[in-house]
Amino acid sequence: MVVFDKYGMYETLENLYSQVEKGYELGVDITVHSKIENIVVVGVGASAMPGYILQQYLHDSDVPVFVIEDYSLPGFVTNNSLVFVISYTGNSDETLHLYKEVHKLGCQIISIGAAGKLRELAMYNKTKHILIPSGMQGRLAYPFMFFPILRILENSGVINEQDKYVKKTSNFLRNNKFEEITGDIAEKIISKTPVIYSSTKYEVVARKWKLNFNETAEIPSFYNTFPGAFHNDIAGFAKKNLDFYFILIKSNDETPVLLKKEKIFKELLKELNLPIVEVGITGDCYLAKIFSAMLMGDWMSYTLAIKKGVEPSSRRIVDEFEKRMNL
Repeated sequence: MVVFDKYGMYETLENLYSQVEKGYELGVDITVHSKIENIVVVGVGASAMPGYILQQYLHDSDVPVFVIEDYSLPGFVTNNSLVFVISYTGNSDETLHLYKEVHKLGCQIISIGAAGKLRELAMYNKTKHILIPSGMQGRLAYPFMFFPILRILENSGVINEQDKYVKKTSNFLRNNKFEEITGDIAEKIISKTPVIYSSTKYEVVARKWKLNFNETAEIPSFYNTFPGAFHNDIAGFAKKNLDFYFILIKSNDETPVLLKKEKIFKELLKELNLPIVEVGITGDCYLAKIFSAMLMGDWMSYTLAIKKGVEPSSRRIVDEFEKRMNL
């Protein structure tokens, strides 16, 4: 055990695969029978991540998915919206506020969390609540928060049966040693600011990596997606000696034209003497690719935190911010 890891994040990462099927099972008895015009996921920070994963995974679905990290509801949220309200701690004030708002609208609500006021609200209003295990950092509970949603949508006929993809994902995470392949990259970026790029097909992965670097390693980080970044970001690289380290997340299921543009992008950075590393995504299906890449980012930020002497489970500044809000 590493001396800095006093809250046991290492063990959580090693066993993260087990959340996949356990989370999927948590939604087994829940079905929505009424009409669903859209799916809305309410949450902030790490608790919004399941919504972004769902939005990514169901990008070609007939039922649109929206993620709301705010205090106000867009006009398209109606009583025909299926709303998943997520807060790992159950106490995020933005999330609690929006729970009350969607309840007033008569939306179909399913909340997810480990405890807190959100569960109390669900019990008081007699809305469905999925209780997930406590004692983790919220940013590492994303399979527990995502897979019940997947099961509920399957039960409700919104998506096809997912069992085989869930098993493939769980097995793939179980059998891969991401810790071993992320150490070298962590060493390279130890004194740099990571800038992460992916295609839009894997934007949620880049988003999660950015969150990991911020919260686990306590460093600034940024991300963007292709092809949009080809038309703007590269203009900002004309000035040399930038203190960035570029990470390019790649997959073999990208289109040939995008792969060609990514190659040119990499060549331009090298000509400007800007450091860049490619990280390949692997997996037996799209769901496995998303989750394996996200777990790889979890390991990378964890390893970086340890190398920098940072307690990886700490959220010192975030906790201080929330403390001042509650004064």
